[in-house]
Amino acid sequence: MAHPPRAPGPRGLPVTGSLWRLSGDALGFLGSLEERYGAVVQARIGHLRYHLISDPELIEQVLWRRADCYTRASPSNSKLTDITGSSLLTTIGGEWHKRRKLIAPFFSRERMSLELPTMIEMTSRHLSRWSEPAQRGEPVSATASIMGLTCAIVSKVLFGTAVEDPALEQALADILLHHWRRLKDPLELLHRFPTQSRKAFDAGNQLVAQIVAGVSQHGGEGTLLEALRAAAGEKTGIQIEDELITLLIAGHETTANALIWAMHLLANSPAIQEQLRAEALEADYSSGTPLPIATRVFQESLRLYPPIWIIEREALVEDELGGFRIPAQSSVLVAPWVMHRSRRFWSDPDRFEPERFLSAPAKHVYIPFGIGPHACVGVNLALMEGPLLLSLAARAWKWRGIEGARVAPQPGLTLRMREPLRLLVEPVQ
Repeated sequence: MAHPPRAPGPRGLPVTGSLWRLSGDALGFLGSLEERYGAVVQARIGHLRYHLISDPELIEQVLWRRADCYTRASPSNSKLTDITGSSLLTTIGGEWHKRRKLIAPFFSRERMSLELPTMIEMTSRHLSRWSEPAQRGEPVSATASIMGLTCAIVSKVLFGTAVEDPALEQALADILLHHWRRLKDPLELLHRFPTQSRKAFDAGNQLVAQIVAGVSQHGGEGTLLEALRAAAGEKTGIQIEDELITLLIAGHETTANALIWAMHLLANSPAIQEQLRAEALEADYSSGTPLPIATRVFQESLRLYPPIWIIEREALVEDELGGFRIPAQSSVLVAPWVMHRSRRFWSDPDRFEPERFLSAPAKHVYIPFGIGPHACVGVNLALMEGPLLLSLAARAWKWRGIEGARVAPQPGLTLRMREPLRLLVEPVQ
């Protein structure tokens, strides 16, 4: 019986394949693959062969229905252990299930609702710091401000201690930039030798470890940190510091990036910003009143700039996707960036249009948090925190971009901005 055919795709160069195209413009390259070749595309990066899957049913097959045939233990994922150690983000099988079962209840909707007053208080306090630069007519660093705020919130909510170290943002930027460079370098030359990038990576990891060590000594009753301590004491194999690093990075980095992109989009869409502000001025935050406009703005930001822009799996066995052969040990990529901007599923996909979320998107064409058993554990925190912070910001401030500023996405472990976002702000009268 004949095998299914190989998926179509670019031939690439003899040794490097499509490495140079990926290195030069990863987002544009992946989008061009889907546009030219369709729902299943193969490309070679160095000696590794990847398959990009851009079809809702096939994505469900890989990430959900046949998830046991596709492992997260891919070559790329293994490199995360240098950042997060043995944690929810890197373990598989029984070890992963043990961590997920422990951590997931602390992200339930009910628990997040109880944290609403904390989020409101911390957000109001952080946003008040915009007053000084506003009075001087100077721009605020929205990136530093929002990153600091979401870090303080997630650490307070999960660990009982707010992490507010101004050096953390640069440390994370150095860590994530080096990690992305490492993923694009099949020989890992940047990681094997004491390059400036590797030195910054090591220094960043050291700072994060120091911060986490301090946090692990504190923490309130009933927090996730207390549960992690108890689990570690029972010799379950859970390493408290590894889990704290993972939760600290993943818990604030992704939401912060979505918020920063939303602030940028709103800066260039004053009419939508005014709609958001009108809703905010009428909102009763203490009662948890729904914020439909803020929610749609946040959803549209997640569509256009999904923080988790690519998901990788490795096929454990040979499979068939869309009529094409997927060899065992080949990598399979699901790219929310591609799905969210595909003209097959969205009208005018590059346009910022929050009202498209007045109705629910088609199944699995909108996947900012992934799907299946490994979907983002923090989805409830993100969906409460994101619209709330946007609404509180619009209630207190008006903002616009700086003329001539260049804003571009920087793919990596998450989808950051290439340069920090700066905004000109003025208080709402």
